Amino acid sequence: SQFHHYHQHKSLGRILIGHISMPSFHTIAAMLVVFTLWEIKQIRYYALFYSVGLIASALLVGGHFSLDIVTGIILSILTRIIVIRLYR
Repeated sequence: SQFHHYHQHKSLGRILIGHISMPSFHTIAAMLVVFTLWEIKQIRYYALFYSVGLIASALLVGGHFSLDIVTGIILSILTRIIVIRLYR
């Protein structure tokens, strides 16, 4: 499968790799950690540090394009806004 080839570090070309990693679920998970733990003042900055590190490493290691990261951030923020508005 394409997913298997990508994770065995075999090049499938820029178009296929971009589609496989869009959006970055690493970024979405990192944003979820920040959103969930932000209200706990004792650990909010640890959560932020963890999330920034996770997002930066996904980009720096080459696992995602910057567009994947930005898309993950935007989807996370939009989802949070929608959920907050639905449950207020």
